Amino acid sequence: MARNQLIEMATASLSDLMKEHPEHRAEAKQDLQLLNAQKMGEHDAEIEKIKNVFLAILRDIKKDIDNGEQPGEAVTAAMFQAMRDALAEQKQNPLSIDDVAAMVAGQIGQLTPMDEETADLFKQLAKKMMKGIE
Repeated sequence: MARNQLIEMATASLSDLMKEHPEHRAEAKQDLQLLNAQKMGEHDAEIEKIKNVFLAILRDIKKDIDNGEQPGEAVTAAMFQAMRDALAEQKQNPLSIDDVAAMVAGQIGQLTPMDEETADLFKQLAKKMMKGIE
């Protein structure tokens, strides 16, 4: 939002310049278009935050590998079985995409401890990925 506000201030100044100096109208119009293209959409900041968390996780894994350390415990068949068992218990109740995302985040949280904000971001990422599969 702050970025968009800064862009709004700059475009207002350019609009004033166009009014005061019509000879620079073509250049100012191009600059206005360029600035407006730099604005972030409603969900772009949220997506960027999710992407940054995911990239930080990948950097940590790469650093461990480069240092010769084994990354954390791999996802095991037992984890998948635990998810399947939880799904079987829920057969009476229809599962929502939120339920599945929470379950995946819970299992990943056992491998890589996450604070509440990171877990929420991971759930959002999982939901976006599952919606893309549908």
